[in-house]
Amino acid sequence: ADIGKLKERNCKILYLISARVLTATADPYIYESHKCQITCNYHTFYLTAKKTKQEGFKAIENKLKQFFGVKIEKEEPELDIWAGKHYGPCDSFVSEHFTQPPKQYTEDTLLSAMERAGNEELTEDTEKKGLGTPATRAAIIEKLIQSGFVKREKKNLVPTDDGNVLITVLPDEIKSPKMTAEWEMALNHIAQNTETADEFLNGITELMQELVARYQGISEEKKNQFQGKAKGEVIGKCPRCGADVREGKVNFYCSDRNCAFTLWKNDKFLASQGKKMDKTTAKKFLSKGKIHYKDLVSRKTGRQYEATVEMVDPGEGNVQFNLSFPQR
Repeated sequence: ADIGKLKERNCKILYLISARVLTATADPYIYESHKCQITCNYHTFYLTAKKTKQEGFKAIENKLKQFFGVKIEKEEPELDIWAGKHYGPCDSFVSEHFTQPPKQYTEDTLLSAMERAGNEELTEDTEKKGLGTPATRAAIIEKLIQSGFVKREKKNLVPTDDGNVLITVLPDEIKSPKMTAEWEMALNHIAQNTETADEFLNGITELMQELVARYQGISEEKKNQFQGKAKGEVIGKCPRCGADVREGKVNFYCSDRNCAFTLWKNDKFLASQGKKMDKTTAKKFLSKGKIHYKDLVSRKTGRQYEATVEMVDPGEGNVQFNLSFPQR
């Protein structure tokens, strides 16, 4: 086939596929990594550098980036330093810079961060790294949202006031991803019969006893920080567990934190039919399970029509809604 006859878009796709095949079978990329700790006037500074020993598949990637006009990472200059070396005084000056705050997390970037969380704190011997597993990380995020510690703002996930306060009062041991990774590794050892469940539980008991002894309680000032968020009004009973359903800022949620039942105020299905999940609507769904409307709006035609919207709770995950039409 004559590649020159391909359209530009198809040609680029062919180049990408070819480059991926070549990089998958190329030699490995080998480099030396150096981390330096420099002490000056009782202040510690860190410097890292990387030196390429063998380009391997990176050479192919760089050629492809050059072809597509993508910026190629420059090779870092070699460090002319070694352990124990002393440097004389140097000129100092004050410079002014402007920084940008870190980008807020989206669900995708937070999942990626959870996968890498704590890697810098863990040794190479740690078998399990990161928070949770691929199967549980999304559920962990949803749990944080339902518990009121994280909220969605468009595509971003941001901490709530309670979430920020919680982080300030928790002991460092509990906040550290290292502890989670070590517990996950211990569970793997139990599954492999190299460690017993009793040993694992005894370790947790000892840690809890130590933390309770060290932190007898939090100050009244910190306790009051949590009281800024009053409990929402009870609007009905949860169809899953029977606990109270309360009104929040963006949803109507089950007050039992072990239950994930939620009705969202910005429910997309109701919005597509020209309706909102307000307090009155949520109360009707909780008490009757369905609502009959005479003024729903068709997404296709924009015309009004009559139908009954029935709330269907699958028992887990999000609530669903079905339409039924009156018999003519």
